[in-house]
Formats: sequence, C-alpha cells, structure tokens
Amino acid sequence: MLMGLVVDLNKTTRFSTLSVSGSGNSETLMQTAGWMTGFPVRTGFGRGFPEHDPWRFDAARLIQTGEADVVVWVASAEAEFPAWASRRPLVALTAESGVAHAKVQITVGTHGRDHDTIEFAREVQSLAWREATGASDVPSAAAVLDEIAASLSREAA
Repeated sequence: MLMGLVVDLNKTTRFSTLSVSGSGNSETLMQTAGWMTGFPVRTGFGRGFPEHDPWRFDAARLIQTGEADVVVWVASAEAEFPAWASRRPLVALTAESGVAHAKVQITVGTHGRDHDTIEFAREVQSLAWREATGASDVPSAAAVLDEIAASLSREAA
C-alpha cells in the first residue's frame, strides 16, 4: 500500500521512502519476514502457512487477554525487554544472563560476535553476511530452539 502511494505521488512530483530503524535487530527481522513470507511481522504459522494479522498476533494483546500461556523471549543481541513480557512465565534465550522474572534462562551467543550472521547492513540497505568477530562455543539461539523443538517432538511421539 505504501509503495502504491509512492507510485501515485510520483505521477505529479518526486517522492521516495526511507527505511527507519528500530531497536536491537528489528530491521533484520522486518527484512527477513518480508523476504521469507511476503508479510511483515505479526505473522503466524500455527495453521501450517504464514498468516498476517496485526491484531491477532499482537504479543501485548495476547498477554493482556490471557491468550498466551508463556513468553519465549529470544534476544541474541541487546534488546529492550517489553514490560508486558513479565506478566506470564518467561523462558529467556538471551546473550545476557540474569534476566529478571525468567523461569528458565538459557544463554545464547550473540550473532555477529559468537556466530556468523546475516543482518541488516545500513551501508547497503540490505541483508548482508557478517563473519563472527570472536567465534565461541556458546550455542546460537537457532540451535537452542531446534533442540527444544526436537525434544518436544520426541515427547509427543
């Protein structure tokens, strides 16, 4: 819709858009969501395919209405912890230890430091490969989530 507006405005004037950043690694999340699903964030996969619904998949609303039983917070880089997340049991996969209110805390490596990564690069306004600056054995968030999913699959079988 935004790009349609830009096209319409360019019929009579010069107009363009500018990417505005967020905190943490939110630009990478936005770019990746669009690239992989065709949708922005607040997209669900519960029915086996991507569904975009900003109201239905609003985390703060899900917590407030009691529709969510637990919060799984994944932050392999410094990120602002949302206040609503402390209202439900919290599983935190973070590069920082000692997350307040966490029932379960799993330390993960920081992307770009402990592990190679692909992230939003401001200098080219696109996703770019970044080699780890200090590779370590601390597991990545993806590896921990894969292990949790495999464990749940084994228990269901």
